[in-house]
Amino acid sequence: MNFAVIGVGSFGIKRAQSIKNSKLAKLIAINDVNKDNVQKAETILKVKVLDLDQILNDKSIDVVCICAPNKFHKDIIIKSLEADKHVFCE
Repeated sequence: MNFAVIGVGSFGIKRAQSIKNSKLAKLIAINDVNKDNVQKAETILKVKVLDLDQILNDKSIDVVCICAPNKFHKDIIIKSLEADKHVFCE
């Protein structure tokens, strides 16, 4: 399955690294509204950065892993489900 991780603070980077280390999953993209988080994660993960709309419109991405702050979960979950993505959110 192909994943995108939304929210790449320390928790999101850990989730993204787990996806990258999995033999059953592939990390396709990351996203964060915090530019510092994006730059750090991009350097560590070596994966492309897409905005939320690009992630939701990308047919190759099956699952959205939401690691953004809780107050943003609802809107991201709804948009992701409307885009026919599987959602993983803690």
